[in-house]
Amino acid sequence: MRNIYIVFILSLFVSLFSCSTPDNNKQGTREIASISDFFKKEKINFEEVSAEEIAQFEELVEQNLVWREKSIRFYKYISEFEKKEIPIPSSALTRLHDGLTEYKKINDTMFVIIDNLRWIASSKYKLVINSQLPTGEDKQAWQEFSRAQALSEIDSEEEFVQPFIINPTDIKGKNLIIHFKRSFAAALVLYDNYTIAFSLYSDDSKIRRLLNYDNDEHINFLHRSTSRYASMNNRLQLSTSVDLIKKISSYKQKQNIEATAVESYLDELISSSNFFHLFTRDNTVNSGTIKYYQQSITDHLHRISKVTTYGVSKIFGNSMGLFASRKGKMLKLSQQQLTKIERTLQPLDILLEKTPFRLTDKFIPGHFGHVAVWLGSEQELRDLGLWEHDLVKPHHKDIRAGKKILEALRPGVELNTLHHFMNIDDFAVLRHKQLSTEQTVRYLENSFKQIGKTYDFNFDVETDKRIVCSELAYVVYDDMSWPTEKALGRITISPDNVAIKANDNGPFAVKMIFYDGIEIKHNLQKNFSHLLNLEYEQINY
Repeated sequence: MRNIYIVFILSLFVSLFSCSTPDNNKQGTREIASISDFFKKEKINFEEVSAEEIAQFEELVEQNLVWREKSIRFYKYISEFEKKEIPIPSSALTRLHDGLTEYKKINDTMFVIIDNLRWIASSKYKLVINSQLPTGEDKQAWQEFSRAQALSEIDSEEEFVQPFIINPTDIKGKNLIIHFKRSFAAALVLYDNYTIAFSLYSDDSKIRRLLNYDNDEHINFLHRSTSRYASMNNRLQLSTSVDLIKKISSYKQKQNIEATAVESYLDELISSSNFFHLFTRDNTVNSGTIKYYQQSITDHLHRISKVTTYGVSKIFGNSMGLFASRKGKMLKLSQQQLTKIERTLQPLDILLEKTPFRLTDKFIPGHFGHVAVWLGSEQELRDLGLWEHDLVKPHHKDIRAGKKILEALRPGVELNTLHHFMNIDDFAVLRHKQLSTEQTVRYLENSFKQIGKTYDFNFDVETDKRIVCSELAYVVYDDMSWPTEKALGRITISPDNVAIKANDNGPFAVKMIFYDGIEIKHNLQKNFSHLLNLEYEQINY
């Protein structure tokens, strides 16, 4: 009898909290009930994805990663009030709802891209990867080809199912694969958002109810997000997409078909998804479904319940939830080596690094992938008369805690420790050859002015309020002429654009290099030039 009652309650809440519940957003934000709804009408796009569209997609992915880290940090902050059993301040509640509003906007944009996935899971099609037939729906051509080649893929089901040919070598096929992978990558980003960040709020009964019912613009949004995450239809569609990814990859490998730069980027984004690895490892098609209905029942009866998801948030680190195959090789350095590095560094040294195991490093032009600035110790700042400066005083505690590195990360410009920075493979230190005390003070003032600025998704040096990592050198050494490049109508500066100022006749000198986790002690200038020219085989330790 008890089991029958449970089944009845579950059935009741399936209808009450179905993902088809209409959105009550006053602003009329488009709400997509379920990814499975995408398949009610075919939408196959053979058009080329433009460079502008790819750039916009990259920017959207960055926005998701920023939201992800900020939301985790904010949850840690807001959950402290619960632990101390004190009311959540009004200011924190405002931030909570503002954060959800921000995410809804990003979420809607991502769903427009995911929309291109719907035809993949249509039962109408049997997807076939083949470079000898044109991309499209030609059942007769496929049957004739199959019989001629004596392929086992032709079966009785094809009497009812339309074969859809995807030719990775023709224009339609190439474009179709890019559309598919972009849509699939977008879906994985949202799955990662949920498992790594959103689940923290969903698993907290008090905050969950605040998000679902405290603001008319957000009524049941968290419930619907959990429903989409738990949906069996969505998991099956994901499984179909994974199978297609494997088919495309296997076929291209066998046929020695090289991926384009855009496709390589999308492949890296897919492979860097934590949910993708969880899904392919554990076959989590139905994982989380019971959890969703458990939450619905719990909320309806006003019980307090603590539930868990995959616990993916525990692995959250510098990668902001992106899967990394390994840690940086410089994390293996001894404390003695780290102490030596820190003693070598001086205020305003430029730090360059490379992390080839991270997605963010894959498509940055040149060798280096990140730029930071060393600000110096308390004593060094005192000696320069800056310790009691209004720009420096708010950061006394951080500097005393060892946070002496200024860097622009996705959450914004912040101070970090040397140990935090060392999850890398390659490391270089550049030092200006000749700085007066007055210049040093002014450049350090410029440095402290950057703290708290937001991340620049456009990578545009002609902005003042937003900044990206390589722009730090540009704005700190503000009277220096830096090499820049123009891309998609904006002026950018890459880490290698910064590094090139340490050439033989440049204003900076190379003071330290680690390559592949090993210190290079000889011919620093020559070896640094080899790195910039990508002549790795000529590196001489």
